[in-house]
Amino acid sequence: TVLASEQLTTALSIARYLEECNLIGVAASIDVSNMGDLNLWYGERYQVTLGDGLELARKIRSMKAAIDQMGDYQSGVLDVSFTTWPNEVGYTPFS
Repeated sequence: TVLASEQLTTALSIARYLEECNLIGVAASIDVSNMGDLNLWYGERYQVTLGDGLELARKIRSMKAAIDQMGDYQSGVLDVSFTTWPNEVGYTPFS
């Protein structure tokens, strides 16, 4: 059972890492309802799959690096969980 305090702590950690990367104003939502499958929305362009709560700083930095390389016209799902792609960010465009 996941405690609400654990979810809050995780959400605040994600927000802190977003702030460190100057992304906090663009994050539309942070979903910590499933602690093994954390997600956030970066504006309306990207749904970001963070996976579990491990290595959140690395995941947010990797997300920022990937977004910085994307074109303004691109949108989709960014997978920074490092489960499917252990050392890279996965990208699946919205159809």
